[in-house]
Amino acid sequence: MDRPDASDFTPGQRFTTEKAPALPNSDFEDRKSGVVYDRLPSGGRYSQTEVAIYNWQNRESFSQQVPQKWANTNAKTFSTRASNHNTWYMQPSVFTVSDEVKSGEFAVCLRSVGFDLSGEDIPDYAQTGRPYLQYSPVVPHVACRAAGKLFLGEYSFSAFSMEESYKDVVDWKSRPRSLNGFYKYVPSPDSPSDTGVAIIEIYGDVGGELQVIASARTYLPIANSYTAFTAPLSYTRFGIKASGMRLMFASSASIGTIAEESASVFVSADPVKGASLGSTLWIDNISLAY
Repeated sequence: MDRPDASDFTPGQRFTTEKAPALPNSDFEDRKSGVVYDRLPSGGRYSQTEVAIYNWQNRESFSQQVPQKWANTNAKTFSTRASNHNTWYMQPSVFTVSDEVKSGEFAVCLRSVGFDLSGEDIPDYAQTGRPYLQYSPVVPHVACRAAGKLFLGEYSFSAFSMEESYKDVVDWKSRPRSLNGFYKYVPSPDSPSDTGVAIIEIYGDVGGELQVIASARTYLPIANSYTAFTAPLSYTRFGIKASGMRLMFASSASIGTIAEESASVFVSADPVKGASLGSTLWIDNISLAY
């Protein structure tokens, strides 16, 4: 081997331990139809003057879009099966925006909201004197609250049983080191310590059973401009290939069942908008590092 030539070597071989796939539509530029509703009643009826003629009714139209290849909770918070169609009882919790972006043309906004599928009738409001209000200040009881959630997978909601179903573990064959991205966050005035949250879990086949082999949960505190975040994954099991992943963002750290979120998610009544609104999270340009 003092003077090796090409015949002394075997052909080079390439091999890959794992691929490094990117997240689908990670910049949220690809969109599909979201909440669409023309002239939804916003708040109750009210009089134009002190005369008890209740002929004014504010309305709000929605023509929103949501990110393709991502699931969201709008089917619950903006259910058209609600018995009383009104902005107090129907609010979108996830939608894309073009005015609050890190880069590109679109980002996604997640918002904590109040909703109610059996909302009570809203009493008419009689003006009491000048200056006359351009809205009804009557705030009805809103039974439920929810954090806005965006995640990979599928979501369904039954208005009849008030049950929701998450299929939020998707096929994934790689083991990333971290989840990264950019966010902005404004907590609810009634809960200034609230945070957004990013959750990632990697699953593997352990003895024929799907189990978490790595996970990270990062809380996203108040940020008035886009701020970088990272969620480093800690692998507790070694030598196990990945077979699934769960990835979710939420506008509040107090996530859980419908009953749990109704008890713990904070929203504030806004009579001008005719809605109960809470913490708001914007996210953009998310990625996985390997």
